[in-house]
Amino acid sequence: MHDDPFARAVHRAEAAEHARAEQVRHHRRGVVSKWTAAGFRIHFIIYVVISIMLVAIWATTSTAFPWPIFPILAWGAGVAAHWSITRELSGPPAPPRPKSDPDPFARAMPNAPAPVAEAPAAPVAPAAAAPTPAPSGDGRSTAEELSKLAKLHKSGALTDEEFSAAKAALLR
Repeated sequence: MHDDPFARAVHRAEAAEHARAEQVRHHRRGVVSKWTAAGFRIHFIIYVVISIMLVAIWATTSTAFPWPIFPILAWGAGVAAHWSITRELSGPPAPPRPKSDPDPFARAMPNAPAPVAEAPAAPVAPAAAAPTPAPSGDGRSTAEELSKLAKLHKSGALTDEEFSAAKAALLR
């Protein structure tokens, strides 16, 4: 969109900074998910061991009222919440972007200028091969014809001279 080289350079720098920040976020998410999973395993093992010990204490001291059920249920709610958070943080990571994508942040920055792609070298056509503009009687407006000519010129199918001649003929 922008023809300003400075704006394109700023866009590339912002895109590179965004890429580095995203890479750091993915790395941190991987580290966090590993630590979160390890923390949950430790929490669950301690919960099971203490619950077994509470039931053993209850069974050896008295069998009147099953009091260990209260700490087991209360702590179980905490273990269930920890499991839910661990499952959420350990979800599948976002798939990596393909390396061939020329502007991987176009989706993240919709108002950013599009990258300038180099057009393949087109064979030079003789000046007489300039397209003649369609007459205005076929239903197309002059603006549509001008935009078509601009696209052809931008893609390299028309030289500057051919584009100027066709534009002049269209605007007569």
